[in-house]
Amino acid sequence: MQYHIDPDLEKYGARVRSQNDEDGILTYLFSVIPGNVFVEIGVGPGEGGLLEGNCVRLREQGWVGAMFDLRAHCDVVAAHVTPDNVNALIMGCGGEYTFGFDLLSIDIDGQDLWIWEAVLFRPFVVVIEYNAGLGGQVSVSVPRNDVFRWDGTRHFGASLRALEAIGVRKGYVLVYANGVNAFFVWKDILANPEDFQYRELYRRGPEYPECQLERPWVQIQ
Repeated sequence: MQYHIDPDLEKYGARVRSQNDEDGILTYLFSVIPGNVFVEIGVGPGEGGLLEGNCVRLREQGWVGAMFDLRAHCDVVAAHVTPDNVNALIMGCGGEYTFGFDLLSIDIDGQDLWIWEAVLFRPFVVVIEYNAGLGGQVSVSVPRNDVFRWDGTRHFGASLRALEAIGVRKGYVLVYANGVNAFFVWKDILANPEDFQYRELYRRGPEYPECQLERPWVQIQ
């Protein structure tokens, strides 16, 4: 089964429990694409101490899912997720996760690309943070470093072009970017992939100070 996605996704954006407009985008996507199971890596307390994340609203609407973060809060599983353990952590949830899930969200302020590259599952939709400050043309990421911690500078994560390269390799189409998160849909279920062109999707986001240390970037092909 293939599904036609409106290429003008920005108009669906809305924020309820997400950081930006992700709630609205995901609500629209899953009004077209079937789904009710998620995995979210990176979720935390937001305004007023309420849980904030890309999948929180979906869970309130009846979805089931697993949430992982470095800190244990609410019913979020405390785990240091790495490329080496991400699949075991998901499988360890048991039940429906053994056979796959519909939505993957990754927002860990640093090693996002390496986590996604290691994930063996093929959810219908992937939402992943990108570093918009790197511009729209370079294809780079911070090196893999399982103890990486973001210091608030521009040295974190991966560029949108680098994530698109990983997405293409894994069989996904970039369908939207909001300056913070990129949205990918599995190409096998997308009826109109030609409607989504990278040059029209890149968006700038928050600006962070330059890192004063000489830290390397890795080219992603």
